[in-house]
Amino acid sequence: MALAVLLALLPQPEATAADGPGGASVEVARLYDEAARATETYERGRRAAAGQRALAGRLQRRLALKRRELAVLNDRMGEVARAQYRAGGSAGLTARLLLGDDVDEVMRAERLARQADRAVNRLMERTREAERRLAEAEARARAAWQDLDARRKRLATIKRGIEARLVRAQWRLQAEADERVAAGRCAGGGGAVGVPDGVSAVGGVGGVGGVGGVRGGPPLLQPPLGEGAVGVPGAGGGGAAPGPARQAGRQAARLGGVRGWVAPVEGYALSAGFHRAGAHWAHRHTGQDFAVAVGTPVRSVGAGRVHSVSCGGAFGIQVVVRHAGGWYSQYAHLAAPGVVAGQPVVAGQVIGRSGNTGNSTGPHLHFEVRLTPYMGSAVDPVRWLGEHGVRLRG
Repeated sequence: MALAVLLALLPQPEATAADGPGGASVEVARLYDEAARATETYERGRRAAAGQRALAGRLQRRLALKRRELAVLNDRMGEVARAQYRAGGSAGLTARLLLGDDVDEVMRAERLARQADRAVNRLMERTREAERRLAEAEARARAAWQDLDARRKRLATIKRGIEARLVRAQWRLQAEADERVAAGRCAGGGGAVGVPDGVSAVGGVGGVGGVGGVRGGPPLLQPPLGEGAVGVPGAGGGGAAPGPARQAGRQAARLGGVRGWVAPVEGYALSAGFHRAGAHWAHRHTGQDFAVAVGTPVRSVGAGRVHSVSCGGAFGIQVVVRHAGGWYSQYAHLAAPGVVAGQPVVAGQVIGRSGNTGNSTGPHLHFEVRLTPYMGSAVDPVRWLGEHGVRLRG
């Protein structure tokens, strides 16, 4: 069943930039979901095949043991037959009865011998039956293992196909992002966005709160699906794209079990750290960089409200979220935003897709924690996340 579902995912035509605003973003979001489901199904199939292989091995060992037991019993029966032959068979019994001193003792010994013979025969029959059942079970387990192994190989082919399409969509998404930044438009279907106040050649946004906020038009990473939000497995259906409020509500409902704080991305490698010096920055590095592929889902680290969505300048496309206690988190160099200014978000909610816009030398997420919405008020984000229960790895 799972294989049939995944096979249905393969032959879909790829979206193009002509599909509408944010076409590549929609495609990347969909392919990330497909890749996750394909990987999960592949892993289930791999584990099932390994389990059947182990079962076949155990049954084969038990079968070998039963065959050795049967060989021992065959030897025993041979010994009994040879002893009967040496005793002369029925003629020997007659002679012993005629010549023996104690007829009852002779008859008792003969009965015991026949009982032993019958017991050995029954034991051999049971052993042969057990051998037959084990052979059948081993054959079934081996056939199941081979079938699962073949399915696993087909799933691996599907997975590679999805990943190849994802790479192509990621390239197209970054190209769209570069075009939007150059045009000063952060989201399709919405109004133009100017460069916020305070943007310098190597700096970031230092303008008034909400400048550059996108209000109007759907978030780019939301696909035209009738159910669910992008980045949430199980999204599907048809019809027009729900508005940001409905999308936020649905995703918040799905993430209702998430409490506290989370890392901004998954599957990352930490690169440039806070306060690091380098030729890429005017002074010191003001955040923590997470090396991730273009199109990786970027999550709000905690509950809050989107303060601004802007593009242009060193940070490229960026989202700033205000949290309780007066804290702000910034997510920069995005390929596409997934929220609009003023929208409430919950911890773990997808708010954009990572990219390579602005002053960036490779795909990554630049993440900051600030005391204000503006550049220059950042604190060490790794330490801050650690104090809020989030331990970043590596």
